[in-house]
Amino acid sequence: MGRLHSVVRALVILVAACISCFSVAQPYLPTLYAPPYTQRQIFMAAPEHAQLQYFSQAHAGSPENVGSLAEHLTDPFGLDAPEVSWQQRLEYLRGSPALEGILRQRTSALGDLNAAQAVRVSGARYLAGMANRLENTTTYTSFLSAMTQRRAQLYVSSPQGWLHAFDAQSGRETFVFVPSAVFSHLRHSTHASYQPSAQQTSLPVVADVYDGQRWRTVLVASLGRAGTGIFALDITDPDAIELLWELDEDSPVFTDLQIKPGHSVAQPSIARLHHGRWAVISGNGYQAQGSETGAAALYVLDAITGALIKSLEVQSALAQSNGLSAPRLADYDGDGVADYAYAGDVQGNLWRFDLLGDGAHGPSSNPPRSGSYGALSGGTAGFKVAFAGQPLFIATSGGQSERQPISAAPSLVPHPSGSGYLVIVGTGHEIDLPDGNDPTQLIHSLYGIWDRDTAGQSTAARTIQRDQLASQQITHSSVAVSQTSGESVTARVISQNPVEWHRGFDASAPVLQRGWVLDLQQDGHNTGEMLVEQMRTLGSMLLVQTHTADHHGVQHWLYALNPSTGGATGHQALALETPNASVLAAIEFTPIAAGAGIQISEQEQAFVLQGRDTQERIVLPPESSGRQTWRLLADD
Repeated sequence: MGRLHSVVRALVILVAACISCFSVAQPYLPTLYAPPYTQRQIFMAAPEHAQLQYFSQAHAGSPENVGSLAEHLTDPFGLDAPEVSWQQRLEYLRGSPALEGILRQRTSALGDLNAAQAVRVSGARYLAGMANRLENTTTYTSFLSAMTQRRAQLYVSSPQGWLHAFDAQSGRETFVFVPSAVFSHLRHSTHASYQPSAQQTSLPVVADVYDGQRWRTVLVASLGRAGTGIFALDITDPDAIELLWELDEDSPVFTDLQIKPGHSVAQPSIARLHHGRWAVISGNGYQAQGSETGAAALYVLDAITGALIKSLEVQSALAQSNGLSAPRLADYDGDGVADYAYAGDVQGNLWRFDLLGDGAHGPSSNPPRSGSYGALSGGTAGFKVAFAGQPLFIATSGGQSERQPISAAPSLVPHPSGSGYLVIVGTGHEIDLPDGNDPTQLIHSLYGIWDRDTAGQSTAARTIQRDQLASQQITHSSVAVSQTSGESVTARVISQNPVEWHRGFDASAPVLQRGWVLDLQQDGHNTGEMLVEQMRTLGSMLLVQTHTADHHGVQHWLYALNPSTGGATGHQALALETPNASVLAAIEFTPIAAGAGIQISEQEQAFVLQGRDTQERIVLPPESSGRQTWRLLADD
């Protein structure tokens, strides 16, 4: 059990203990509803102040004031519903049904919320011992005690970029925030022809953050396809939510940057960093100013003030439009401070960013010493792009030169040799690629890339090549019977090829293979799958969700793989009955809702995959015992 605890602790940093990343199915998810529109608590930012004001006619300004809410809701040419005034359009957005039919018909005032993507917040989020040691105070103990009485609340983003809060017991909406950066899209969202999509939505992230004096629960969200921005709310008291900051491409913090924020459906991260403060870490997104010729950026922002700590900019060798996707943070020594960040981009580059502290150094034999990630407080000189500004890996389709875009955040697991980590990343994208290719027509892949330099050492330029990877294959499909439902299901068999990490499988010999690849094709034919959802690790097992989208509809697959090889696990991970002895490593299923990701509930000796109409049991590997969690563990 100690080994499992150390693995989990290395992979999940204190600040990334967000329940939205890999959602456990809610124990109770009420029906969400809005109160009468005149009673809704809808807010927006007050001009030039980090304060909230009502989203109402009284604060909308005048249509003559450029940039005001009223100006954005006015149709200057009277081309769409000319008989509708900006005041009426605002009341419609607040939930009035009076003009439905002339404006877009809605099933409810909530519009198109996906409840399965809600983040549940109730008590404090960390273990007190670790949090107190991290900040050298005892304040988290009292914070944890106070938060035991906090009313549970659900937070969910809408395709329009709004953030909604609901009482977790009753389902009644209690709060709404409308970011300023979505104002320009509001009028369009009222059109009768407007069709929102769950894939336009960004998942919020929540963490407890220390501001130097007290702990606060902070929610951060980007705007999805609704706008080019990011915002932070203090949700410590669910009945007195405060705006900390909101930023968009025109904000002063981005004025002097070459690369501006773009549209981002990627989930940001919140982390305690080696300079001594808590930060929001986010990719710059897509279709951004400054990214037209291959550049992208990782933004490091102060979690409390929104001030820019650093913009870590990268340049792809391909001079086409680019953008950085969701980052995954790594705390490899388990001290609660992020040491590295990994993220992919639209052009298939997998980047590593060092977030090291002052005095960081690698291990050495003369004199003998272990590596260090640096001081817990100090400067930001160690925040830089690793490998001399070159990608760790470039994803390209096998036998072809097409770049494979990366959308989802990587997953991290210890390398089986005990040296370094495997960075697992899948490819796929929901928007057209900069070269004009349709991402649904590419053969997409899942990769496990060995990062050997994870002990604080400096790195030189080195990009791992695809031909240095071992290969796994989808060998064939099979019909199996679910032990849970008794129904027939379509399943797949995946190869179990060994990875020759060292020549001749001799650990003392030189390194040979640098990772593995599983192409999403069968019998030489593209399955049409892509990976855009978060992955999940359960003990020594990797769960991956893919989907296809074509004229036949959407098809989803869940893979249960060995993360050390990319092949099938050594046991029957999916509780299926099959007439032969093959290990079935993938199953076709329908998720709870579009964009919901992998929804898992925990039962004794097993986990259960929650689908829309069914449940499938997932059997843990025999060696996975003890507590299964992605929250921080401490040795208290």
